[in-house]
Amino acid sequence: MLHLTDAALPSGGFAFSQGLEAAFQLGLLRDPGSFRAYLAVHLEQVALLEGQFVPSFYRLTVGLGKTAGELVEELAAFTTVPSQLRASVALGRSWLRLFPRLYPKARSEAIAAWLAREPWPPLFPAVYGLTLAGARIPLEIALLAFLYMALRDQIQAGVRLGALGPLEAHALQHELHPLAARLAARAARGSHRRARRSAPVLDIIQGYHQELYSKLFQS
Repeated sequence: MLHLTDAALPSGGFAFSQGLEAAFQLGLLRDPGSFRAYLAVHLEQVALLEGQFVPSFYRLTVGLGKTAGELVEELAAFTTVPSQLRASVALGRSWLRLFPRLYPKARSEAIAAWLAREPWPPLFPAVYGLTLAGARIPLEIALLAFLYMALRDQIQAGVRLGALGPLEAHALQHELHPLAARLAARAARGSHRRARRSAPVLDIIQGYHQELYSKLFQS
């Protein structure tokens, strides 16, 4: 799991800010305090939405078929911002390319073949839950890694935008890790039936990204 959460792993997360770039250009991240508050809200929304779908995909025991497809469709319906949907598909495809090299005995190749046959997009939470189950990684650890990566990518985006320095970034990652652990433990007991968007303002900010005149990230 340390390898999977390594920032050097070419999973594609560095290309997306998930709306943070728009928040920065709109002047919403004025100081470390506002940046921390933004990250905490973002982390909670990830845990309450994508983090609720990951266990449902992880627990699928009847193979890849209609049930998995319906879950993908429901997750896509929750992903209301087009740039966020494109980012999730790009991350899912990247994950499917790299995962077989790290866990050749997992069912990632079967998952990729199933998605290639069907009309459903390879959304990252779906691909992540299915592949981590195939690798027999405990669910709570998988969820903690999922939230860690979400937080890591946001913080790295902040550094690249100049919103905070590298030392501040590591301090924030350390400070928010207990929150991520609590959210992961709670999500491990959840399912997609409890999924919800908890911060509609973040959705508005993420949607505004496409209106930026000059941008560093794809979302």
